[in-house]
Amino acid sequence: MKSNSALALGDVLATAEDRDLIFTALVSLSGVSLTFIQFRNSAWEVGKKPSKRFIKLAASKLPDVAKKDIPVLEKITQPFDELYFMYVQDGANHKGFTKAEVDAINDHTGEQMIFYKPRKKDHDAADVVVESGCHFVLVMKDKENKKKVVVDYVFARPKSEEKVASPALALRNHVLVEREYGVDVIVTRERLFQVGALQQNLAEDEMAMLLDDSQRTKGDGSTSKAALKKTMGPLSISNIGLRFKENKLSVCMDASVVLGPTTLDLLGFSIDLDLSQAKFQGKFDANMIGVSLQGLAVALEKPPLTVAGGLFHEGKYWAGGVDIAWAPWNFMAGGGYGSVPGPNGEFKSAFVLAALDGPLLTLQYATISGVTGGFGYNTAITLPRVEEVPTFPFIQMPKKKELLASGKSGVIEMMESLVESKWFKPQVDEFWVAAGLTVTAFQMLQVKAAVVVNWGKEVRLGIFAVAVADVPSTASPFKIAHVEMGILATINFDKGVAKIEAQLAPSSFILDPSCHLTGGMALYYWFKDGPEQIKGDTVLTVLTLGGYHPAYKPPTQYPNPPRLGIAWSLGPLSITGSAYFAITPKVAMAGVQLHASLTIGVLHAFLDAWADFLINYRPFMFTATAGVAVGVRFTLDKWFVTIHINVQIGARLFLQGPPFKGICHVDFWLFGFDIAFGSQGIVEGPDAISLLEFYCLALQKGSPSSGTTSPVPHLYTCMGGLIPAASSAPVSSALTTNSPPRSLKEGPGSSKDEPAAKEPWRVAAGTFAFAISSVFALSAVSIRYSTDQVGKISKCVPRPQNETSPVFARPMHLQHESLESTLRITITLPPAPKSPQPSKTTDKDGRPNWGISVITDSVPRALWDKYDPSSDPSGGSRALLDSSNPNVTLMTGIKLTSPDPDFSDDKIAPFDTVASQISDVVLKPVALPDAKATPDKSWAPVEPVEPLPENPAKAWKDVQDLWDTPKRGKGAGVKAVEAWASVMEWKCGKGDVFRLPKGMLVFVAGRWILHVDQNIELLFALHYTGG
Repeated sequence: MKSNSALALGDVLATAEDRDLIFTALVSLSGVSLTFIQFRNSAWEVGKKPSKRFIKLAASKLPDVAKKDIPVLEKITQPFDELYFMYVQDGANHKGFTKAEVDAINDHTGEQMIFYKPRKKDHDAADVVVESGCHFVLVMKDKENKKKVVVDYVFARPKSEEKVASPALALRNHVLVEREYGVDVIVTRERLFQVGALQQNLAEDEMAMLLDDSQRTKGDGSTSKAALKKTMGPLSISNIGLRFKENKLSVCMDASVVLGPTTLDLLGFSIDLDLSQAKFQGKFDANMIGVSLQGLAVALEKPPLTVAGGLFHEGKYWAGGVDIAWAPWNFMAGGGYGSVPGPNGEFKSAFVLAALDGPLLTLQYATISGVTGGFGYNTAITLPRVEEVPTFPFIQMPKKKELLASGKSGVIEMMESLVESKWFKPQVDEFWVAAGLTVTAFQMLQVKAAVVVNWGKEVRLGIFAVAVADVPSTASPFKIAHVEMGILATINFDKGVAKIEAQLAPSSFILDPSCHLTGGMALYYWFKDGPEQIKGDTVLTVLTLGGYHPAYKPPTQYPNPPRLGIAWSLGPLSITGSAYFAITPKVAMAGVQLHASLTIGVLHAFLDAWADFLINYRPFMFTATAGVAVGVRFTLDKWFVTIHINVQIGARLFLQGPPFKGICHVDFWLFGFDIAFGSQGIVEGPDAISLLEFYCLALQKGSPSSGTTSPVPHLYTCMGGLIPAASSAPVSSALTTNSPPRSLKEGPGSSKDEPAAKEPWRVAAGTFAFAISSVFALSAVSIRYSTDQVGKISKCVPRPQNETSPVFARPMHLQHESLESTLRITITLPPAPKSPQPSKTTDKDGRPNWGISVITDSVPRALWDKYDPSSDPSGGSRALLDSSNPNVTLMTGIKLTSPDPDFSDDKIAPFDTVASQISDVVLKPVALPDAKATPDKSWAPVEPVEPLPENPAKAWKDVQDLWDTPKRGKGAGVKAVEAWASVMEWKCGKGDVFRLPKGMLVFVAGRWILHVDQNIELLFALHYTGG
């Protein structure tokens, strides 16, 4: 039924079989229309398949936006023809309306009631074209003035288990909400749920209908966009879309404004309708509509100058950048700053990076043609893997597109790629700084390098570089070699791992661009336990060029670079090759492989060669397998006969030594045979080495007879209390200085900058601690004192049984009996007191009790494990390819901590402290005796003499003369001091500087001074006035 009245109701019974029942209701008022449609097929079973419902609220004209809310522009014309809300309910399977049902409704209502956006070119009748749930739809008229859906934004899709309330229940719940909140209330699912929870008489299945995630009806914040080309004055729109979040509907547009030679891109531009404030009373409320803008980007291009910049924000986070180019220089900078939510509340985060490209400084053979830099505050930085180094922002800034191309400007694209990339992420308590430069040298080498220091939860240092070499030069049109390599070197001080890696880029070639080079290398060094190590894998070094033996399975924490390889295709001839070399704690390995093939018509020939080596450390032992195969395949067609010729010969070689032996198997197509050479039969492995040879091996010295300087066997490290030798500070200050530990090496291998082992340490006794580390593993540590009898051991510290293993030596072929390796320590004591008194810091003999703790470390099993004949390479074993558990934990040192402090020797005789503090309490203080009334005038100071006005310096000269020649003769002052020292029982010699006891009253310069610091030396003299 079709009607132009404000209110229209109608029932329609239609379709050829009269099986569809359609009810429609339409209300139209002031440009806003409400449509209700209920559809049912008579074939649907009553009670099991409910009717489908359709509700549409459409607005053909939205209110104008206030001019004050529109940035840059004064007025915006509505960029669409119609915007409507649509709710679709399918109580049976929650799918929605099919194409056949929509066509039936549109045909029998006389006009197009339901629009949909086609998902494919031709829909079948059973295809669902309008989904169940809530829709916001944008409609535009095409060139033929037909309405067309541009954007269909679907949200609040029903859950599969959700039940649809019956009309009677829905009306009942609506009445309950009005009773609770008033007749003008907006009925929401939250309020329906609250009312249902208050009414205990509702059935459980009815309550389940009201349970729903209320956030679904508020939108998830996603955006649906579609292409739209439209110009409204200076505003050009390229895309339009819808977003619904927190009851706010936004019409989003990708738009730009052209103002003369300048182009402004509007970022995140949208017209917003706040539906939570909707109060429709004949027209829309102007307060519910507004404009949002996330940022602006501006671009100006006037060769040779190009300037671009932009700023955008997302919530409380802002990001922006600038790009200034003046050939041949180009400066780009960008960053972000804002408040970011964290686990403990919001925190401020910021990062900045900048790059300047162009010739900056020319040296003799090199030119610095670029610099980069940046820092991050509360921002985490992701360090690249070796294959990601070429795309690291401080090596290569994101490449910008044409500044004035359609869409966003290049600088905004650059910033968005950085903000949304994995390189930078806001994270509390993470900081970093970075700097880099580009160097071009010899017209054939270019190196881009960057240094990054990151500290926070971990302390990391990284050096990253990309080196490009062209031979003979970069400008040469013909190059015989082009090598591009990514390089990284990182140290993670918290995880205890250092990594050096390099990898060739796929664009590398030699001799010809079709001769490609591939491969990489890696060197990892672990210097302490951490999350990247298997337990016990400390002090571990792994070096590999091109990977490992094909049968070797490296642990996950080991590097695994690609094979060093070459691939060359010369027409019918193709050559490929690969190689590797690796050193692990157990074994060294190497290998090479070559394949060449030639195809000319029906003729095909090939050559394969390979070799793999396993190398044992000490004693030296190797095994190798190698092979070569040559073959020819030929197909001959002669009349009705096809002849296939396939000839192949090859040889495989097995080598082992020393002693050197091997077997060669030759395959001559139809037959084969073996050729043995070297020492055959039962060949024993190499002899076990001696203890002295193993000691030199452990110290990396070589043979015992070699004259090379070996590393020192012991390392002394001060762990605390060390006072720097070069410090000129007083002792009192040095005692409180927290100096870093310093290591002293023993023997001729000491550094010139380090004191020799015999040079004493200056330490603070209270915090002193030191460690002795042994290169050779230990089974025990013995400690004796200098006062002990010869041969007596005061204390013996065995290895921890549960934490360490016995000391074996695989090169010595030790299988059952372990080595006894004891570190002997002698502590020299000062002369003991006549009658030692035991205390908590000494034993019964008065010797100090030093704190002792064992030092353990992980060492390679190849040296320190039991010898197992079954895994010896001389027997053909491949056990060395097992990468599991490569180390063994042994005792390698001991740490000594100074004894606990004790009371110092007191030179003051015992006295009654209580009695000495008793004093008379009087109302008036007792005056001190007059110094002039002292009975012994010898100790009284000389009466002051007024200086003569005409000669004021005469008094000073008289004092000097009296000082040099006292009244009691020359040397009287010294005799007086010596007499005083004798009376006070001070031990001193002639000419000594006296150290006064703490707390002593000293009469100096006419006043009494309380001496409070016993470490302050005071030189004084007494002057007698007579007597």
